[in-house]
Amino acid sequence: MSIAAYAWDGPATRDTTRATRAGEHRPALRLTTPLAVPAAAAEAGKDVGALPMRAAPDLPVAVGWMMVGCYGWILGAFWLTFGAGASSAFMVAVSTAYTAMYLGVPYLFLRMEPKRPGDRAPTLAAFLARGMETWTGHCTAGAALGQMFAVPLALGFAASALGIVIAAVR
Repeated sequence: MSIAAYAWDGPATRDTTRATRAGEHRPALRLTTPLAVPAAAAEAGKDVGALPMRAAPDLPVAVGWMMVGCYGWILGAFWLTFGAGASSAFMVAVSTAYTAMYLGVPYLFLRMEPKRPGDRAPTLAAFLARGMETWTGHCTAGAALGQMFAVPLALGFAASALGIVIAAVR
């Protein structure tokens, strides 16, 4: 089979099924093909080998910046609350360095992904309209954002409340 038959056209999927006790078949797992070939290279007849799929093809860049904003809010509350003392400022500085690594490593990994012609992350509006695919099926954008931001937003509110209480007690 020629390389053009494997041209990148989005994630290729297939459903595997398992038999239940009643004899009916239900989808057990949605498998995603791990390799793809850029369509432009296939059309040109170039053998470029296979490229891995994008790690987060359904997520817009804006979601990453929202996550950075959540952790910036948490760290800002900590700096305002604990930044005055030397020992507590050191603790917050260590937390800031850890957070930079926590957010920086995925950023670097996503930047190292091979670039494909015409392969762009969706806009935030498209993501909100379409949602995203997960291993267990389709997930609406609201449900996905709720799962991603429940803990960071709760921590942001808790850090802010803690800062307000400490400022009132001082």
